[in-house]
Amino acid sequence: MESTQGENNETVPKNGDIYNGSTERDQLESEFKQVLHSSNGLKDKSNLNEIISTFDKLIKLQYEIDGILEYPNTWWAIDLLLYPVFTSKFEYHFISHSQTNKLSKPEWPLEFTESFLEENISFLQFIVDDSLSKFDLIGAFEIITSLLASLRSKFINSIENINNSQKQGRLLSHLIHELNNFDLRISNKYKYNHSLTSDILLSNDSIVQNIIKFELDMSLNRFHEITNANEAYQIDVDYKGEPGSVRPSYSSYGISKLITILNGKVKELKLVKYQLKYLSKIQMHILETYYESIQESNDDNIKYIKLVQAIDLLDSLKDVDVSKYRDDGNIGDFRGEYDHKLNQLTNYDIKSLLIRLQNI
Repeated sequence: MESTQGENNETVPKNGDIYNGSTERDQLESEFKQVLHSSNGLKDKSNLNEIISTFDKLIKLQYEIDGILEYPNTWWAIDLLLYPVFTSKFEYHFISHSQTNKLSKPEWPLEFTESFLEENISFLQFIVDDSLSKFDLIGAFEIITSLLASLRSKFINSIENINNSQKQGRLLSHLIHELNNFDLRISNKYKYNHSLTSDILLSNDSIVQNIIKFELDMSLNRFHEITNANEAYQIDVDYKGEPGSVRPSYSSYGISKLITILNGKVKELKLVKYQLKYLSKIQMHILETYYESIQESNDDNIKYIKLVQAIDLLDSLKDVDVSKYRDDGNIGDFRGEYDHKLNQLTNYDIKSLLIRLQNI
């Protein structure tokens, strides 16, 4: 470390240690704050050269001390540059007791940050790019990393309040959904390759546990709505699939759509270990439960038998004029053609299938 000789030949360290009664960092930061203050939050650009010069000194000093920073560490100079124009306002709106600081509205601070970026990124890059490029750093990347520090701190601190809420599952699920969308937008627009969603998930294991519990409860409620419907195990003859494809039952089609929705939610968890936990606890559970509902005691499972008889009926009606069987009087004759007499299908069920087939 570089040093100078002080009075009485004592060594006075530089570069972050004691220097003229204060640290060199403190000196430069104080100088930078004064320069920024005189610019009225970067509105007055008359001292822009001084801002850039002091910024450059701070970057060089931190580089001498810390070298290239690893995510999520930030540069002192960028943090100071952002404070009057972003951080102070962010803290007022989303850290204090302001009406804009709501657990149920994580999208508000995210949108605030995105709007700030869109409106100011070019000017901020003008200030920081030359200094950072000397160390092969990208200005936009380092600026976003500093902005994310405020968001990360805000949401990590919010988790405790969310976990104490009766709506914790819904709030956490909504938070992760909004964070994931934010990550995608920032990545697409600025080619930024770090994930705020992952940061928040890794900060507290209870987040994923509570999300899975909530999503499982919601999924099971939907599952029971699908499988308990009167026509759940009837064939959906109106289904428009690929030519030659098998028509599904109403319940199998509903379960398929439910799984598709859940697959989209899995991607929002980002990390493979959480995705696998979600898959095993929710999707696999739903599929296994559905399999059991149509397989258990096939001889006694009325829903299963009804499904099989409906399939038998459809398979036997190829090239058959079904119009003569539409009257109630002919349904009995129709049943007689099957060993099981279509005994789990009501006359209404049979007529409904026949009418739909004739209209296809």
